Amino acid sequence: MTQIFWWSITGLALVGAGLNARMKWQGFVCWLVTNIAMCSKACAQGDWPQAALWVAYTGLSVLGLVSWLKKSHSAPLGAIGRKGSANGTQP
Repeated sequence: MTQIFWWSITGLALVGAGLNARMKWQGFVCWLVTNIAMCSKACAQGDWPQAALWVAYTGLSVLGLVSWLKKSHSAPLGAIGRKGSANGTQP
């Protein structure tokens, strides 16, 4: 059971990477969940350098998610993901 859980966490982390590669904010949510899980595992094992790394990754995931959501709210409605000018709007 434990192995299935950790393989699922690993799979979710890869899904997050794929979503981020496709410029989807949901990738940061996947990473947030998996980073917290991996941090808890490192803490339980007493692996403090690894736990510190996962805490940093968690903070970066939060920062990325907040930044992404702020950016999407400042863009014109429907402009996110469109091809066109640098700000995402059509020429």
